[in-house]
Amino acid sequence: MADFLEEKRREIEARMDEIIAFSELGDFIDVPLKAYSQGMAARLAFSVATSLEPEILLMDEWIGAGDAAFQDKAKQRMAEIAEKAGIIVLASHNHDLLKRTCNKLLELDKGRVKAFETSEAWFARQ
Repeated sequence: MADFLEEKRREIEARMDEIIAFSELGDFIDVPLKAYSQGMAARLAFSVATSLEPEILLMDEWIGAGDAAFQDKAKQRMAEIAEKAGIIVLASHNHDLLKRTCNKLLELDKGRVKAFETSEAWFARQ
């Protein structure tokens, strides 16, 4: 595990300029993280997570931080990752987002599987 984490740390360091540019944090990048607003921290986390081109990306909700231009840029990056990757697991209550993004849906009710089907079938029942 330590080797894996070290490899990821080196990967992040190698992409630092790209991460900073995508996050649009500019001069604020050297400010301590504890001083970041929620939006700034979300931009940075999103930028780091999506710079690694993961095979599987787990997301709780979608990027909701930033102005409309940043959100559009984030949507574009997610579309690119989905094309290349593989798998995005997205937890969300936003039906429009799920409709646009997902081809399968897993619905849970109190931790139990309520439905697991194509998004088309799931939305047809709603």
